[in-house]
Amino acid sequence: MFLLVFVFLNSQIFSQNVYFYPIPSGTTSDLTFLYSIGNANYYISGVNGLLLKSTNSGLSEWNPVALGITNNLSGFLLKNNITSSTHFVFGSSGVLIGTTNSGQNWASQVSNTTAQLNAGTAVTGDSVLNYKYLIVGNSGTIIYKLIVPGTGNWIPVTGITTANLKTVYSIGKTVWAGGSNGTMLKSINAGINWTQQVTGISAEINSILFKSETLGFAVCNGGIILKTTNGGTNWTQLNSGTVQNLNQIVSISQYDLTFFWVMGNAGVVLRTSNAGQSWLNDPFAPNVNFSSGLFVNNYLYVVANQGKIYKRSLDTSFHSQDPSSLDGNNIRSFFTYSGIFDIDTRSQNYPGFEWPKDSGKFAIFSAGLTLAGKVNGVLRMASASYKGEYYPGYCNNGVFYTDGRFKIYKYTKGFDTPSSWDWIHWSDMVPFGAPFIDVNNNGSFEYLIDTPGVRYAKQTLFICLTDASDSTHNGGEGFGGGTQPMGAELHLTAWVYDSPDYLRNVQFLSYDIINKSTIAWDNLSTGIVSDLDLGSADDDFIGCDTNLQLGFCYNGDNSDPVYGANPPAVGMTLLRSPLNRNVTPNIRLKMTSFSHFSCTSCTPPPCESTPTGEPYGAYLMLSGYKKDSTCWLNPMYNPPKKTKFCYPGDPETNIGWNEVQGSIWNCNKDSTGAVHAPNPSGDRRYIIGSGANNFRMMPGESNKFVIAQLIARGTSNLNSVTRLKQLTDSVRTFYETNFPIGIRKVADIIPEKFNLFQNYPNPFNPVTN
Repeated sequence: MFLLVFVFLNSQIFSQNVYFYPIPSGTTSDLTFLYSIGNANYYISGVNGLLLKSTNSGLSEWNPVALGITNNLSGFLLKNNITSSTHFVFGSSGVLIGTTNSGQNWASQVSNTTAQLNAGTAVTGDSVLNYKYLIVGNSGTIIYKLIVPGTGNWIPVTGITTANLKTVYSIGKTVWAGGSNGTMLKSINAGINWTQQVTGISAEINSILFKSETLGFAVCNGGIILKTTNGGTNWTQLNSGTVQNLNQIVSISQYDLTFFWVMGNAGVVLRTSNAGQSWLNDPFAPNVNFSSGLFVNNYLYVVANQGKIYKRSLDTSFHSQDPSSLDGNNIRSFFTYSGIFDIDTRSQNYPGFEWPKDSGKFAIFSAGLTLAGKVNGVLRMASASYKGEYYPGYCNNGVFYTDGRFKIYKYTKGFDTPSSWDWIHWSDMVPFGAPFIDVNNNGSFEYLIDTPGVRYAKQTLFICLTDASDSTHNGGEGFGGGTQPMGAELHLTAWVYDSPDYLRNVQFLSYDIINKSTIAWDNLSTGIVSDLDLGSADDDFIGCDTNLQLGFCYNGDNSDPVYGANPPAVGMTLLRSPLNRNVTPNIRLKMTSFSHFSCTSCTPPPCESTPTGEPYGAYLMLSGYKKDSTCWLNPMYNPPKKTKFCYPGDPETNIGWNEVQGSIWNCNKDSTGAVHAPNPSGDRRYIIGSGANNFRMMPGESNKFVIAQLIARGTSNLNSVTRLKQLTDSVRTFYETNFPIGIRKVADIIPEKFNLFQNYPNPFNPVTN
């Protein structure tokens, strides 16, 4: 009885659509900074001498603290690693007020300046004189006070800069300070001496955060985010996706990941879990000017202008390490909430297809399903190659929605129980296509009766994604990107088996693609874009088998620095392709192209290079052309034959066109050219395409795209390709037997629901229905 009540309450929590919960502050004055003294006392500074205090862990009740001043308060002195009962709040006209008993009493101090004071830190050095409180402010103001012995005056540091210093941060005795005109200062001796760092910007720096003495971020006006990996010697500008002023950056570690959050004006709340490579703007943030944030009990609390305080659950953005890895057999691959898989973004981009599992050897760097088509004649794309343009959620008439239900779900047979979080909440995703075993055949998921996942699978992973948010579309995605959203919704199911033995080196991925916009997609192309790094990344070849609808990667010679002698071959086979209902009779498209693109430092011609920020070039490549619309040429014919399938020959028998026969480096729609043979082995990326000029998906129409990614090892690098093809043939037979495709026209309407019922007695029986 208790368990049922528990489930009811949680399902209510996770079905709400509002994720910034307002908290009454009792004021309409602008709030500037949120700060904690220990785990019991929380403070908010504001204008006109405002200081609010809360002593409850939910931060739901705030009461004013009488300071007897009218100065605008800017913030608190961050104590960093110093545990102390001494704290300071400060602001305009050099006002400085301190407490020595954790906020029970406050008293004014002589700051020896009339400048606006903006930010402070406690510096821990390697001598008594290096332990100090340090505050920065306008007109280059820097003042400090020794922590030990703890008495004495505030001492100004002069002659450093005339810039308005808005932020300061310290690790040990290393201190950084930033401010107007892109000013960045650094001290390596606890603020005694300072050097100027080059940021390359003129915008005001509002907040600095360092996670180590090398890795740091700075957020600025105009939507600028800076990152350094060498302690500030060099700063690079990241794409934040906004031009609003950014006011503070904070971080939290959870699930072995570090998440960075940025608060800014006009409702901007950004977050990243991949060290700033991509930033997502929270779609539910209210349109206020956020000034500061603080993590308390798995919530982010933020304060803003007009006395606004909000509480936000972190559940919608934390996708833990464990649920994002599919590892129920010999392969471990990672899946992300941006739509890419086979990539490990927990701390930085890292290859994410590991084989054998736990070996530390990887065969694929990244992959994802990309969609591209014309909407009212204008190209739109949902790209997934390196960063991804999707996000957990759903789409309704082209409008993006998300809430706490949308995350990566994972079920492992024999490990998860009905008390597991994902099992309890699996029903939240059933309306969006999450598979389950319907034990009592009543068509609904009952968590105490039914079982999550694909029948007989050892492990199942599910996530519902959409590209409908403008904030996820980025010209720096890696493969095109940056167009308007398509309004696509993807229901991704990935699953594995641990028996029979030949399926232990296979993973299955099924995408339900739904047009959830209000406009048809024309000239549609779909396909898997993948960066293959088979062991060492610089000695690979690729090829395809059109009969098996297989794209594969193998080593250019028989020795790989990672996999050693007789390295394996890895690939993906298209098991089910989209159905083109725009023609009569309907046509299953199958694999319509296999092409590749090159890394930016590789030697082939420019029309084969990575189409970063080139959506139309990426669309052409997805459709089987080079990015300037030039055709690929098969050099095995005389004259060379135009084709959409690169290297369809057999590497082991050397029959047909493969990389040993070389390629023609033609661009500008040239249909001739010299053959460069053999190709130099190197970094390889391929595209398995399925589309057509007359392929249209109407609003509400759905299609299925299913692949298996698989790996095999033979007696040589070339024999591994043969073994991979043999495995592919077995996998295709298994899939077609156990997931049959039957087409029967019942009406000229799109059915409301499709159900695929499991065969019996079991898929491994010689006779099955």
